Amino acid sequence: MGRRTTSLAVTQRLLVVIACLGTIISFTGTPSEASTATPACSTTNLSLGHGDKRSQATGEDSVTFTLTNHGKFTCHLYGHPGVSLYDNKGRVMPFRYTWAGTMYVSQTPPKMVVLRPGARAYFLVAKYRCDIGLVMKAKTIRVYPPNTTQQLVGNAAPFVDSGGFWYCKGGPKDPGQLVEVSPVRATIGYM
Repeated sequence: MGRRTTSLAVTQRLLVVIACLGTIISFTGTPSEASTATPACSTTNLSLGHGDKRSQATGEDSVTFTLTNHGKFTCHLYGHPGVSLYDNKGRVMPFRYTWAGTMYVSQTPPKMVVLRPGARAYFLVAKYRCDIGLVMKAKTIRVYPPNTTQQLVGNAAPFVDSGGFWYCKGGPKDPGQLVEVSPVRATIGYM
C-alpha cells in the first residue's frame, strides 16, 4: 500500500507541475504514467509543419518537422512518427527507414511530449547525400503521428535552397537510400 500511495503522490505532483508550466512539457515517464494525466493526441487535432533545415558538413540533408496541437485540450505524443516520402507523381519512394538512431539522429529513447493547445512537438527526418547520382526527388511527406492511424501530408522539400530528399543511383543498399526519423521531442535541440 505504501508503494501505491507514493506513486499516487508522485502523479498528483506531476499534474500540479503540468498545470503550472507553459505551453509544452516533456518528461521521461512511461506512456502509461502520462495517459492518466492527458489523452493521446488525435491526428484530427494536429497539423504538420516545418521547423528548420539542417545540413551538416558530413553530407546529411535533414529537415525538422513540427506537429502542432490545434485542439481545445491538452494531449500527449510518445514515440516515433511513421514517415514515407513520395515523388512528384504520388508514388512512394523505395527508401529504407530507421527509427533506431544512427549517424544523424540521436539514439536517446523517446520521451513523453505533452502539448497544450497551440503547442508544438518536433521530429527530425534525415538522410545521407547521393554520391553516385540523383534519380528522383521527394515532393510529399506523409506522417503518421506516434500511435495514430491517420496520416498528415506535407511538403517534403520546404526550403528552396535545400538539397531535399533525393533517391540515389546505386541501388537499394546505397547509403543515401536510408532515411532516419527521430522520436518526437518537446524542443528543437539535439534530436
